[in-house]
Formats: sequence, structure tokens, C-alpha cells
Amino acid sequence: MLIGILILYFNTSPHTLNMLDIATQHPLGGKFALGALTFWLMFIAFAIKVPTFPFHTWLPLAHVEAPTAGSVILAGILLKMGTYGFLRVVLPMLPEASATFAFPVAILAFISIVYGAYCALAQTDLKKLVAYSSVNHMGYVMLGTVAAFAATPAGNDITQKVINFKAAALNGAVMQMVSHGLITGALFFLVGVIYERAHTRDLNSFGGLGATVPVYAGFFILFALASLGLPGLCGFVGEFLVFVGAYGVGPFATGLFIPLQIIVALSLLGVILTAGYMLWTVQRIFLGPLNIKWKGLSDMNLVEIGSLTPLMILTVLLGIYPALILDIVNKSVFSMLTILNL
Repeated sequence: MLIGILILYFNTSPHTLNMLDIATQHPLGGKFALGALTFWLMFIAFAIKVPTFPFHTWLPLAHVEAPTAGSVILAGILLKMGTYGFLRVVLPMLPEASATFAFPVAILAFISIVYGAYCALAQTDLKKLVAYSSVNHMGYVMLGTVAAFAATPAGNDITQKVINFKAAALNGAVMQMVSHGLITGALFFLVGVIYERAHTRDLNSFGGLGATVPVYAGFFILFALASLGLPGLCGFVGEFLVFVGAYGVGPFATGLFIPLQIIVALSLLGVILTAGYMLWTVQRIFLGPLNIKWKGLSDMNLVEIGSLTPLMILTVLLGIYPALILDIVNKSVFSMLTILNL
């Protein structure tokens, strides 16, 4: 990233690191080789942070080793720095390169969505499962970002339609960032709650806990349903807007070897797989016969309930009334797209 920053700095006149000035100047416009180099330098840096396939392999290992608080902060805040970088740095400062390389980024977003879900489906460690779900869900953010990357033809009517669809996709990407922070942060907290009591995260060792720890089961099932995108909870809103926006941009997008609509349609498989691994997780932990060694397991205490209740309220509130976030985000998104005229 530092090399990319230096390239941008030395190509502005006068030299500056003010992001608004760089975005206004587009200093690498018309410099294909230098723009491509800077794009991929920035892309790798931010893709590792997201994380996007194939730069995701550090995330499950980091989550497994991290304490509960570390996992909550990592999922809730730090992963968003990568997608923020794409929206705040790469797209405004390198619009031509972003359009040129929209296709490979779209393919990586699709792989992240489906591969992350398949990996989550294969896990028996609850924390690793939630970690791979982050790869899956952040793939949706990248898919919404790709819709904004895509080059589209000019024309009064076409331009306005494209801006509307791109705005929907970017609004969905930002909403997905917020909802992922709430939902996955809560899920990692819940993993810590059960690990503190059972000293294991092995899904195959649980079963029937719904009757033993009903409050814990209620919180976990709510956030699991939010993670799989149940309408009425905030996880649904971001995914829906990403798919609608990206699919709408598809007919206008140029320079893609595969139509964007096909990539979006294939990415819907991730939604099905997410429902599969989340519902299967709920089944393995809370349903079926009770493992006798968990008979005396204590339920959540008031401190734990108090910590999760604000996340639960926001998850439901933003699912019912997402305008609390979208009204703020939408103004910035439209302003950026109109200025870029993408």
C-alpha cells in the first residue's frame, strides 16, 4: 500500500496526500501501466484485510487463536477497513483502473462468497465456522463494490439508471459492512460464552442444549437467522441491495468476459449455503438428545445478556427500518457516483 501511496503522491501536482485532491485530479488517468500497477498494489493490501479469496487464509487461524474480545473487534471493526479502502481510496482515486479490472475482482468476490460458505459448511470448530462465514459475507460487500467498478456507456437516460443501480449496490455493500459487524461480532461473543463454560468448540460434542440454556439458545438462533439473511433482520437488507444493484448494473456493464448478471446469479448459491451451515449449526448445538455431560451447564448471566442486548436491538431495528443507516450513506454514495460519472 505504501508504494501505491507514493505513486499517487508523486503524480499529483502539486504533490499531495489529500484524498479529495487526488480523487479530483485523477493523476493516473491515461497512464494505463502505472494505474494498473497502483491498482493491484492497493488491491492486494485491502484484499488481505477484507479478506478476499485467496488472501483469506490468515483469518480462521487468527480467530481461533484470538481471545473472544479480539475476535469481536476483528470481525466487528477491523475487517471493514479493507472494504472501506476500496470505497474510499481505490474507486475515487483509480476509477479507470477499477473499471479495467472489474472482471477479475468480480470473480474473486464470487469465489469468496461460495468458497467461504463451503468451508464454513465443513467445519466442526464453531469459531472456525463463524470465521469462514466472514469470508462469505464480506464477499457480498466486494460484489457490491464491483458493481461500482464496472465500466458503463454514457448517455442521459442510461447514466441515471446506472447511477441508481450502482448506488443501490454500494448502499448494500455499506449496509452489509454494518450488519456483518453487528451479527458476526455477536456470534463470536456467543462462541466465547459457550467455550467459557464447556471448554470446547467442537460442534459434534454438543446437542440438546436448547432445553438447558434457553436464553443462550434464543440469542444464538436470532443472530444465526440474521446471518443467513432472514427478512426482518439487518443481514437481509445489505445482501438484497447488493444483488439488486449488481444485477441491475449487469446489462450496462462493459468489458466483462462473463455478464455480471451471471456472476450475481451464481453468487446466490452463497445464500443457500449460508442457510445450510447456519441451520445445521443450530441443529447440532441445540436440538436432538442432550449430551449428559452438559446437563448442569449454566445459562447466560446478566452481564452477558446486557452486552448482547444492544446488538440484538440494532440487528432487529436496522432490519425493520434500515433508513437509519441508508439515509446517511445514500447521500455520499450518490455524490461520489455523480462526480465520477461512472
